[in-house]
Amino acid sequence: MSNAVRVGMILVGAVVAYYVLAWVVGLAIKIAVLALIAFVVVNLVTGGKALPWNRRSLR
Repeated sequence: MSNAVRVGMILVGAVVAYYVLAWVVGLAIKIAVLALIAFVVVNLVTGGKALPWNRRSLR
């Protein structure tokens, strides 16, 4: 009985971990895409002045 319970708990833990990981990865991808879009928009609005290498050369 204890073996079956242990296996069941491991399976439940694995499924929960999988869903949490999938959610976190999905969230990270969404944040990365939004950050990229925001970066592109800011660069278009400022004429490329927000680029890190341009900022360094301006100082």
